[in-house]
Amino acid sequence: MISSPISDVAEAQLKRKLPHRLSIIREFALNTTAHALPGIARSESLHNRIFWSLSFISFTGIMMYFVVKAILAYFDYPTSMDTSFISEWPQEFPAFSFCNISPLRFDLFREPFENYSIMRNMTTGNGSIWDSVTFLDLTKFLIESLNRNETLDKYSYSLSSMMYKCSFNDIPCSVNDFIPFTSFVYGLCYTFNAALQNNTDRAIVYANQDGGDGKLSIGLYIHSHQYVPSLMEGFGAVGLLHDNTQLPSIESAGVELASGKRHKLGYRKKTTYLLSSPYTTCTNKIPQNMQAMLEYYNNTNYGYSEMLCYQLCGQRYCSECLQECVIKEFIVQTSSLSLPGKWEMEKIKKFVENSTVPLPTNWSSIWEDEIRENYLTINVVRETSVVENSTQSSSMGVVDVFSNIGGQTGLWIGISFLSIMELIEMLYRLLRNEFYIIRRKLQTN
Repeated sequence: MISSPISDVAEAQLKRKLPHRLSIIREFALNTTAHALPGIARSESLHNRIFWSLSFISFTGIMMYFVVKAILAYFDYPTSMDTSFISEWPQEFPAFSFCNISPLRFDLFREPFENYSIMRNMTTGNGSIWDSVTFLDLTKFLIESLNRNETLDKYSYSLSSMMYKCSFNDIPCSVNDFIPFTSFVYGLCYTFNAALQNNTDRAIVYANQDGGDGKLSIGLYIHSHQYVPSLMEGFGAVGLLHDNTQLPSIESAGVELASGKRHKLGYRKKTTYLLSSPYTTCTNKIPQNMQAMLEYYNNTNYGYSEMLCYQLCGQRYCSECLQECVIKEFIVQTSSLSLPGKWEMEKIKKFVENSTVPLPTNWSSIWEDEIRENYLTINVVRETSVVENSTQSSSMGVVDVFSNIGGQTGLWIGISFLSIMELIEMLYRLLRNEFYIIRRKLQTN
């Protein structure tokens, strides 16, 4: 192929127009805002060029170390707790659960238990002497009753036989305002103001309802003469303040309330909000085994509980038991006074005589002492409407990561986003130069 003078001139002009690769890189190095690169490009001696090259490589390595540390710190998902105090109005009154500290009524279960013992040829004692063998037999009796799908509630104290009076913000309440549940320690227990599912007739009450300040008052008569001998070490009731959607863990968190006193439970509310994944492993999802158990709690709208999850798991390791994302606590201060007054003795006496529980022997002569030993009042009072909120928040976000990276790159080698754009421009010019070279070769061939 013979080339013409015209084509040779055009090719020579094109070569002059196309910059050399090294000239593009050198131009970038001289004009970039990044440090050290201009020093390398303008160095006239080998020693000076080596100095700036080593400086750039060293500080780039240090910069990369701190940049990686900043990125890894973000993926540790660090958090902080922010505490605030707000006046919550209107404020839901918490749920209050209580039980007679004795799980069994001696007069109700004695005959079935003795019949069971006779059938099993067990030693049951004479009714007043209860040794360890007898309690073991009692446990077997209760387990076999459950295995026969029999309820144990029939052996416990009914609310109507114990509750002498009840009022919320000075408005009378009744046994219909309580939800029964069974405790494995205290037997039949009762909850006031539990959240219910799809129930508009009995909504959650608020502390300011009926113009009050939030006060629940309950008078109980515990019938201690029907306690199983030696089964309990004292007389009284056990109570627990908890959230309306929380299953009461009264066995571990309950407050023991002695009979013969008026107890005041003053509470203030504290709420903790935790971040969900990936910051924590908290959850509000109810597992199937817990949901199956909660369905037995009289249509209550109880939610997930970490403690309940561990109780369902028993002694084995349970990786699925995670912390709740919202934790509502009620800080309680207790105080008490002696009661009852003489002016109320006759009314309590009438209530006890009309109850379904058999009276103790010699009631007519000892009734005053019996009332003083068995009657107690529980006053649940809101101390303040101010709620302490502890909110978990992320202490490092995406913006913080970019700020940390920008600080490190700017400190060590002076790189910014505009420096990156300069690098992109250099790469674009190199690619365009290669494209023209390749196209020219194709045209000449």
